Amino acid sequence: MGIMATALCLFTSCVEDETHDADTEINVVNIENIEDSYTALSNIDRVVIEPKVTGSLYGEDESNYRYVWTVNVSKTVGEVENKVISTEKNLDYFVTDEPGSYTFTFRVYDKTNGMEYEKSTVIRSSTPFVRGYYLYGAKPDGTVGMDFVSFVGNDTTIVRDVFKNDRNLKNPKDLIFMGYYYNDFLVNLWATTEDGYAELESSPQIASIGCLDTEIDKMCYPTLESVKRPMKFVDMYPHAAQNTTNSLNSRTRVLVTENELFSNIFYSGPEMYGNPFNRYSTAGEDAERLFKPAPYVFYVPSAGAGISNFVFFDMTNHCFCGTFGVVSAQSTCVHFNPSSDVAPEGSFYWNQDKYSPVRDLVYGYNSMNKRSYALMNDSNGKYYVYQFQVGGSASTCQKIGGYTIDMDKATDLAKASHYAFFSAQPYLLYSVGSKLYVLNYAGNKCEMVKDFGDEITYLAMDISSANKYTDFRVCTYSETNKGNVYKYQIEDDVNAIKVAATDEQWKTDLRVVKFEYRNSSYGKKKYE
Repeated sequence: MGIMATALCLFTSCVEDETHDADTEINVVNIENIEDSYTALSNIDRVVIEPKVTGSLYGEDESNYRYVWTVNVSKTVGEVENKVISTEKNLDYFVTDEPGSYTFTFRVYDKTNGMEYEKSTVIRSSTPFVRGYYLYGAKPDGTVGMDFVSFVGNDTTIVRDVFKNDRNLKNPKDLIFMGYYYNDFLVNLWATTEDGYAELESSPQIASIGCLDTEIDKMCYPTLESVKRPMKFVDMYPHAAQNTTNSLNSRTRVLVTENELFSNIFYSGPEMYGNPFNRYSTAGEDAERLFKPAPYVFYVPSAGAGISNFVFFDMTNHCFCGTFGVVSAQSTCVHFNPSSDVAPEGSFYWNQDKYSPVRDLVYGYNSMNKRSYALMNDSNGKYYVYQFQVGGSASTCQKIGGYTIDMDKATDLAKASHYAFFSAQPYLLYSVGSKLYVLNYAGNKCEMVKDFGDEITYLAMDISSANKYTDFRVCTYSETNKGNVYKYQIEDDVNAIKVAATDEQWKTDLRVVKFEYRNSSYGKKKYE
């Protein structure tokens, strides 16, 4: 009977308070307005939770409670970090930890009886820096700056001023992202300036981007005395082909420096190169004769496949050359045989010294239609367009067409600062100051399609955003309006030049010189 009486006392809702000679009812706390889970972008979003706390005795009177918010972060298997993040009832938490799953627990302590009540939720944090665009350019003082336009699901978020610029880089020139699908040792983010370069942190898990200590001279191990040091990074190929996840998974790399070409195929790290191959022989004095390469490389773009055939332009000897069937580090380039190099009507020579005056490369572009485009000029101020397809050997590279531009129709082409080829039609887009022109170089028709009022600082086709060959980007800048990024579409129309703006426009404080696509969950960061 005594045991039964004790059990009944434990289940009753009232206890006898002998001190006050009264019955005291227990206050039961109820917690509401906390969802089971939340999502957030690391280093961008704030998690705001405003719980509703009510008591069976005190109602919404909070004077008898104290609060604690804690978080459990599962970092690795068997490793959990617990920390108190707030002692306020309402949570306003800026997510700064690396992306992952976080368990947040809200605890309510009743100060009158010491009882504890709790409710947990899971916050799933992701990074904004996996897929989107780097906006690379100059701040008003000329120093390098960077924004990131992030695509997370169907949302677009612009993350401002993500570059720490711990080297005080100035006068930005180009930005190149080399993604890799399988692991991170080949993921590079290279920035060039008018007088230098730096490899940048490319990990999507960090909040801001700093400079790595990479030196091209320590990646390349040439034995040739004609190699000029220190080397200066210019570009790396192949570039992104589409917006698919594995659009950048080629293990083949062509490294372009100011005076050399290097290549290799990588199956494991680190990324290293031997002798340059911008030469035509490895024997005797000819082995030391390096030609100066143009900063453009021609190939057939491919999403998710290896690329082994490349064509280059030799600025020393004014000719195209190539390297074919790349399976490892190349040692030489291959000439297009001058004796068999013919140029029937509507075609062109590979060897530009067959023209008088000789022609040189101004701009190069590779299209997903498998064609490459070369804009050429000569010392008489005339311009030309070559269309060709890179093959598996010098003899199978196909000339598709050669065009002489009517300079009387191509308004101010000689003054142009930026170019882009529309591959569906024989159209060359170019900019002069604030004006955008489209030239039909086959039909000798040219139209000024837009005067932006502000200087055009960047112009390029943009297949990456939507896999549409009709899309292109224009960036402008002025001290008054700052930077603007526009997306346009050009119609695939042989009879008329038609350009239309889309509603996709972003503003930035930068004078943008490069709009660079990224799609990779891998990358490098600096380890202190």
